[in-house]
Amino acid sequence: MRTVFITLIFLLRLFVTAQNAQNSNQVHLRPEIEKLVKGIAKDNVLKSSGVGVAGTRTEQWERYESLCQNATTKELLELTDYSNADAKYSLLRTLQPNIKYYSRVREIATKENSPVATLALSRFKNPADIGTIKLLFKNEKTEYYAAYCAREFPDGTFYPLLVKIFEREWLCKYYDLPKWRILYQALSKYPTEQTYQLFKRTIDCKDGFRHQTLGTYLMIAITKYPDKLFDPLKSKIKLNKYHQRDGIICHQPY
Repeated sequence: MRTVFITLIFLLRLFVTAQNAQNSNQVHLRPEIEKLVKGIAKDNVLKSSGVGVAGTRTEQWERYESLCQNATTKELLELTDYSNADAKYSLLRTLQPNIKYYSRVREIATKENSPVATLALSRFKNPADIGTIKLLFKNEKTEYYAAYCAREFPDGTFYPLLVKIFEREWLCKYYDLPKWRILYQALSKYPTEQTYQLFKRTIDCKDGFRHQTLGTYLMIAITKYPDKLFDPLKSKIKLNKYHQRDGIICHQPY
């Protein structure tokens, strides 16, 4: 299935530079463009290009494509006078790197201190953004996104910070499961002996719940991001049927 239709407002903002916005004047939409916009707003549902088993093409997608093809730059600017935070962060979470988006994504990441925008920024793998990403490691509440950024941009600067998270979380009685899942995936991008020993600690753990739960996340990580160094670990992860089912789902984007 093609990428889910993202709410238009923020997508259009990405296409238009701040300089253009400063130089634009108030513009009234042409009737045909206004009709498209009203149709999108009335539908008010995020949709892909096709739905159902047959992939039937949606009218919402038709409106979106028509708007992108026919609206002028000034008309697009007219539509960027307001923002939709829910749509913005949905887009940023899955946004793939494209140079025309970079400046806007960086602006959101730095000015709004947005972890989701920083995640999108990490996919550009620009060394100039390492400092911005490191800020996420300074707050436990944003460590999930910090690890996610390191997975997308596995710079050596982040490795000791990931190890620090691992060691602290390992001592915790209660598990932050989303953090553990992304942490294993981030660490798997650093195939070193130290990483191997961290992973082996998971396998050697005598606590059944920890072995099953974290072992599942470890299996997912080294399956999604394989390395010969980690191959011997796979046969040592003994999962029950319930966790084997979870471990099979190894190619989810998150």
